[in-house]
Amino acid sequence: MQVYYLQSSLMKFLLFVALLSLTLLQIRCYQPISEENADSIRQEFQSFEYLNDFVGKTPNAVGLWQTEPLHSQLSKLVGDSLLPATLKELRTAKALKRDHVLYTIAPHSNSVTQGYIVALFDTIKPGIAIIYIQQDTTVEIQQQGARFYWPDEVRNLMFNYQGWQVYEGVLPCHDCDGIKTTLALDSAKGTWQFFLQQAYLPSLEEPIASDTARQYWGNCEIVSNEDTILHITSDAMPQAINLRKRNNLELELLNEDLQEIDTDQNLLLTKIN
Repeated sequence: MQVYYLQSSLMKFLLFVALLSLTLLQIRCYQPISEENADSIRQEFQSFEYLNDFVGKTPNAVGLWQTEPLHSQLSKLVGDSLLPATLKELRTAKALKRDHVLYTIAPHSNSVTQGYIVALFDTIKPGIAIIYIQQDTTVEIQQQGARFYWPDEVRNLMFNYQGWQVYEGVLPCHDCDGIKTTLALDSAKGTWQFFLQQAYLPSLEEPIASDTARQYWGNCEIVSNEDTILHITSDAMPQAINLRKRNNLELELLNEDLQEIDTDQNLLLTKIN
């Protein structure tokens, strides 16, 4: 009995020491954080959902640029030194709109540098991007690894301002009512650049509930100079697209062997500007 008592007491003592050590460890790990750090953490994880309340309102009139965490995230994106100039440019921003993402457009206030500045907001991730549109170039400042959806108004503004060729049409689809396709081309810099947007139209039999619009950017290859056949592909695209120019007003979809496709369905994209 005596031996058992000593062993039991020893075990209780060791258990007490273990519990005490664990408690001290927890105290060290969960020390109260300062109010400054707490504010920083709250801003880091707070979403941009509150921006939805400003849709239809002019940002400068409602003080949008000074709200948090928008102000802090904008400062991180462009840098503290460029923040005042960026906010000055955005003073004339038009009412906030929604097209997949939230956005607002402002003309450049500098008469020397004509163009536009666009602010895009993703309320889900959250995230922010700034696009500078000028006559001969477009500069997009965004978080590393992010790719923002370009609303139709922003995309068309850039293409019209910079003289891109834009084609639209509804191409065939195996399991939907068609693929609404917009293709913009630019060869001003010696290489053919492209922007491609595709959206699957819902089928009455199997409606597509989710948003299926996809956008791709890159350089396209001129496969045949004689027929002006364009080979359009990027790492993000599920498959390449081959198109042949017709009378400078249309692009015809070809198969992977660059041959015509025998079908009664529409295979043409028509130039809209």
